[in-house]
Amino acid sequence: FGDSSSSSGWPVETLRRRDTMADYDGDLEHMHGKLGLKADGTPGYKLAAKPQPPYDMAKELKANGFFKRLSDSISLDRPVQDARHKLCSTVFYDLADLPQTSVVFVFYNEVMSTLLRSVHSVLNRTPPQLLHEIILVDDGSDAPHLKEELEEYIKLLPKVRLVRQPKRSGLIKARLRGASEARAETFTILDSHIEVQHGWLEPIMWRIGQNRTAVVMPQIDGMNQETMVPQPDGIGCSLGFLWNLVEHSIPIQKQDQAIRKSAIDPVRSPTHAGGLFSVNREFFFELGGYDTEMGFWGTENLEFSFRIWQC
Repeated sequence: FGDSSSSSGWPVETLRRRDTMADYDGDLEHMHGKLGLKADGTPGYKLAAKPQPPYDMAKELKANGFFKRLSDSISLDRPVQDARHKLCSTVFYDLADLPQTSVVFVFYNEVMSTLLRSVHSVLNRTPPQLLHEIILVDDGSDAPHLKEELEEYIKLLPKVRLVRQPKRSGLIKARLRGASEARAETFTILDSHIEVQHGWLEPIMWRIGQNRTAVVMPQIDGMNQETMVPQPDGIGCSLGFLWNLVEHSIPIQKQDQAIRKSAIDPVRSPTHAGGLFSVNREFFFELGGYDTEMGFWGTENLEFSFRIWQC
């Protein structure tokens, strides 16, 4: 969304020069190697035992909005079903032509298992050529597990660094800290409780590589809060807004559908979800970044979306 050009589709004839997977010689399920292992080969993070029924699910969901005890028992490197459109696997990218990105996770008292699984998924399913770094921005967490335990664990991970706000500043200022810390040509904001699929980053970087003023949001699927099973029925990638200034899903508009050449062409979207997008770093700050007077979650994504379209 948010660039002045129309959707021109994926020029497949020019993209077939190098397949992302064929170009990578390592373990395709661990594109940055085996993660989180100590010097003796043992895991640096210990999984909890799988909880056994019966459950009081209302109680389980109350604190975090998902079944934490189940999450704590699930592998940080679990496979994720490929829910992409079948045409996605037919498009190939020359990685040497794509910009790199700094992935930014902002968190406050996040559950350790979901935070680490988010980081592992990005490392496992992102070509090393495209991932410059992962920046974890701690917005003043006071949970004990996010202190020394987290610091020691990320020493076992490549390309990951942790920065801490001196006190809780709110989501917007914390994201700005991540953007300021980013060293790659682009930065990518992700929520701290997500998992990515294979091939998630290449089309995003291709779009920005074609037009530095494109701000790109991925297809956003969902996850069952009780079973922690990913499900392809999230908010999609075409968002409008309600008059109470909350974004919501909308059908792809007729004028946008008319200029698409295939089901996987980029889609223009009036707004974005806020928690998952990529942008050219210089362009972000040329637009003024976020409004620094905004504190916590809400409306910042709409304000930024309007600014993208108008500026």
